[in-house]
Amino acid sequence: MNVDFANFSDVSEISRVGTTSVGVGSSLQLTNNTDGNQAGGFWLKTPIDPARDFSSRFTYLTVAPAAGTAGNGFTFTIQNTGTSALGSCGAGLGYAADGCNPNAAISPSESYAFDAADGNAVLDGTDGALTSTGMTYADPHNGTIQQAWVDYAAATHTLSLYTAAGNAAKPSTPTAQRVIADLSA
Repeated sequence: MNVDFANFSDVSEISRVGTTSVGVGSSLQLTNNTDGNQAGGFWLKTPIDPARDFSSRFTYLTVAPAAGTAGNGFTFTIQNTGTSALGSCGAGLGYAADGCNPNAAISPSESYAFDAADGNAVLDGTDGALTSTGMTYADPHNGTIQQAWVDYAAATHTLSLYTAAGNAAKPSTPTAQRVIADLSA
């Protein structure tokens, strides 16, 4: 299966949940930053075969608001709970349980989190629980485009995250890498 979204002018292949909308330039906007208690996400309608390798590259930008509350961050999540899955707002990053919804953890799942509220920390996520990797990612929160790659090697169950600023090439060394649960089980 090959999935490529040059933009999100056609969202027929994804399910949007929570506060996610199509924003300026046909991009996906996970939250609209109106009250600081939001969670949004999107899922492919056609599942990826976890017995096969896959790679994903995406660009993102975050903007510090002129007024109001800045978003906490976001995750790249692989899950098998369905296209309506959504974790808690705030520190839950739309993935884990948090004060907004203590029962909202997405499980079973594996994730990498981009935690903007915690010094741009990269977090590991397993079954809706987030833990520190000790690594950070670049994000100036000024509206400049950043990019990330997530690669999965099915034979070894290795999930790798690479991050880079702007239009830089994919780094040869991952920002974070770990062995995860067998997603095909």
